[in-house]
Amino acid sequence: MTEGKDPSANATKILEKEGVRWVYVQFMDLVGRTRSVSFPAKHFSEPEGWARSITFDASSCGMGSVNSSDMRLQIDPSTILVYPWTQDSQKTARVIARIVTRDGEVSHFDSRAAAFKADARAKNMGFTSMELGPEMEFYLFHNMREAMMENDLWHPGVKRGIGTTALLPEILEEYGEAKYPPRAMSAYFLPASRDTTVEYRNTLCEQMDKMGVDIKYHHHEGGSRQVEVEFSPLGSSVETGEATSLFKYASRIVAREYGLLPTFMPKPLTGDAGSGMHVHIHLGKNGGSAFLDDDDDKLSQTGRYFVGGVLDHVREMSIVLNPIVNSYRRLVPGFEAPRYVVWGYSNRSSLIRVPPAKGAKMDVEIRNGDAAANPYLLLALVMEAGLEGVKKKEDPGDPVEENVDRLSQDEIRKRGIEQLPATLGEAISEAENSEFLERVLGKDPLHALLEYKRKEWQGYLGYATPWEIFHFFDV
Repeated sequence: MTEGKDPSANATKILEKEGVRWVYVQFMDLVGRTRSVSFPAKHFSEPEGWARSITFDASSCGMGSVNSSDMRLQIDPSTILVYPWTQDSQKTARVIARIVTRDGEVSHFDSRAAAFKADARAKNMGFTSMELGPEMEFYLFHNMREAMMENDLWHPGVKRGIGTTALLPEILEEYGEAKYPPRAMSAYFLPASRDTTVEYRNTLCEQMDKMGVDIKYHHHEGGSRQVEVEFSPLGSSVETGEATSLFKYASRIVAREYGLLPTFMPKPLTGDAGSGMHVHIHLGKNGGSAFLDDDDDKLSQTGRYFVGGVLDHVREMSIVLNPIVNSYRRLVPGFEAPRYVVWGYSNRSSLIRVPPAKGAKMDVEIRNGDAAANPYLLLALVMEAGLEGVKKKEDPGDPVEENVDRLSQDEIRKRGIEQLPATLGEAISEAENSEFLERVLGKDPLHALLEYKRKEWQGYLGYATPWEIFHFFDV
């Protein structure tokens, strides 16, 4: 972000000072993919250049129909940052653009606008501060072929998830060097002596710091090739959406230097841990914590209402929080991924976990989302649901501290515990008649999202998977 009263003038000064040659104008489409158009920096040599209107074909981005596809991009010069990995004739800066209609109104398809509205609602309800801390989990391979082989090749005598390590080591590039083999579900907090990705993560986090995003810490996760980077708390849904989008972009650029290929696919390996995007949320009021009950160091009534609102809407929000077919491969027993609509204090099988208070603050951790989601929409929906819970005083009931995956189905039914959608198809059904989603996302964006996801689901239903061929080829 730039400093000063005139963002356009400041942005132009940054281009001159840093010797920037190219400007990428970026926005996010409905399903969470970054879109970009490049301009020579000389077009912005005067502050007036930032006011240019950029027409684009919205139908090619899943927004609008072919016969009414013209939309415009309106640059927000306050979002300028310079990519620190670019140099000389490739020196590049990035700005984020608003999506506006032909009439100049902010489009309902502008995901960032939904996050702005959620932040404004929190402020209007009397919350004076907000902290959001995402945890980004992802896998690192050398190429897609490696990931596909590791997932598809199995052997009865080989531990799940590492079939190619034992069967075909000569075809994997990394085994041409002296390296320890990865082991599924047993790589949490690996030391640098066994973690071959630590230098990559150091560089990635250093680059994020140069771009103004502070990293709390990073480490190897439980999966054989899985890592996690956790952000320091950010001050709004908009800022957090921008930071997570930037992180995914930077993670791929930096990986090229190390011959790696990141994937934020929620479940790239069947027998190994899935990757989520947990988000810690704290709301403050008048200098204190709105989520901490000072008397017993537990979640306050306001915090309980927030949790109740999220749990009340979470099934219909699944189409955004867990947006792809593969998202539901992660939400299965045995991998610490939430399946049931419950909350708890120390329970990592719960959908919402309340960690111990940190000083005078307590946050809630939303655990079901994944990084395939559009981060602006994910954060907007979670915030809007929680705030609605506060407004309507939706108490979530007693916390559940047992491992819910170990409860019998009879016990789950007796206790009235709901389950998240088990497939994208179920998530679509939950979203189709959601007044809440229509209010937060807008009628047209929700319709477009549903159409996009129905095509994805139907395409998947018609595909014969390798698992089916293996098990049923001889019927």
